[in-house]
Amino acid sequence: MCNKKQHCYCLVVIFIFTNDFADFLTDWLFFTDVALMKPGLVYGPPGDTVWVMIFTLSIIGTFLFVMETVNLFYEATHENSWIDSDFLSMGVVWIEDIPQVAISLYLVLCREEALSIFQLVKAGVVLFGTAIRLIQVLFKLFHPKKVVHSISINMNRVDEFVRVAIFVGTVLQTAGSIAVFVLSYTSESDSKISLQVPSTLIEEKFDDRKYFENVSLFVNHKEYFDFGDSLSKGARVVNWMRLDSIDSIMAQGKRGNDIHFNLEYEAVLSSGAHKLAWWKSHKKSGTTGGQSTEPWVISACYVMHWNKSVSKISNPSNCARSSGFFTEDSNNIYISLHYTPPGFFFKGQVFGDITFNMRIQDGGKPSKPCRNVNSHKSSNPLRLHYFRTNPHLPPQGTAHLLTDGIHADSRRFFRNDQSDLTDIEDVWVTGWMGCASSGNLAPTLDKDLDLSCSRSN
Repeated sequence: MCNKKQHCYCLVVIFIFTNDFADFLTDWLFFTDVALMKPGLVYGPPGDTVWVMIFTLSIIGTFLFVMETVNLFYEATHENSWIDSDFLSMGVVWIEDIPQVAISLYLVLCREEALSIFQLVKAGVVLFGTAIRLIQVLFKLFHPKKVVHSISINMNRVDEFVRVAIFVGTVLQTAGSIAVFVLSYTSESDSKISLQVPSTLIEEKFDDRKYFENVSLFVNHKEYFDFGDSLSKGARVVNWMRLDSIDSIMAQGKRGNDIHFNLEYEAVLSSGAHKLAWWKSHKKSGTTGGQSTEPWVISACYVMHWNKSVSKISNPSNCARSSGFFTEDSNNIYISLHYTPPGFFFKGQVFGDITFNMRIQDGGKPSKPCRNVNSHKSSNPLRLHYFRTNPHLPPQGTAHLLTDGIHADSRRFFRNDQSDLTDIEDVWVTGWMGCASSGNLAPTLDKDLDLSCSRSN
């Protein structure tokens, strides 16, 4: 197809085709990445409108890729092009490239994506294509014989509007691509902006401390945690107990373990007190019956008095039913927490997600029926939510209740009144524009998670 005089032009054609194919491929990779996104920690899908727009542009891009490829090789073997190349370039720039750059810019302003060499190449495809197209134009202007003849014919058909549209579109396309690249690979910390460039394909850098530092999963039982307490707090302020930190749940999940909790509680009307104990165990994920990797232990137990004071039992072994602390009328709530990490290539969820299952046993006898919950918002006796403990509080670790750091026996509930806890909606503000989180603000219910109403496993 190519003689010696056309070797340089053939090289340009190969570069253009390679770039067009890379652009076509990354269009569909980008669409697949968005299509596979699911709600998770911090992030969720960008929305149906964005999904439809990306899908539409990918189809348009495929059609234009075929037209450009046919036109490119037709021009390399004939006196002129099949379709005016400038007019086709204008269509590609304004119909496909600029809308895609605009969507990418919108997404990157609301998201901190994982960094990888693959994304770096993807961000540079448009810039590389712009440079190649400029080389193509310059080569045609100075190439002898039939190629120049072809260009002269085409130039007579391209009016001033098309030339200006291509120039303006290329400028916008280049500026937008540079902005996407810069915003994707820079981060702001302590009012300082720094460039982050990954060194390997699988290396990932997440700003996870921004979202997970001092963040824990909290629970509220409206009957046992908020009894007679309306005078000392507002109607929207409730008492919370910490279940575990997100860091702890994620760490166990990465080891292949689920975390199981058992809340045992009982009201003693004669003394006006509530007794409560938390049991905890780690079990291998996905094992029927729950293969224990760690035996059930009492993490803490308390006596909550009607005057709102809370006493912690110093020796947890005294809280066992065999010691007489609980009677056979005690109630049990069993909770299983499972962390699903992000995928390898298409992550689906940037930070993964935490799911839970819950079962309730009214009355402590093993023969008592155990029922499932249908929703964490309605029939669930426990409300689950993520909060960040405020920095002025003394170090708490993963303690269920709050201490003042001075009196060892002083215990009280956490409260969502800004003094103790910051709602996760105010913490998970994402991207350079400070967009509201599109992720899950609490674990999602998964009734398929293995969970038995027993501490015998």
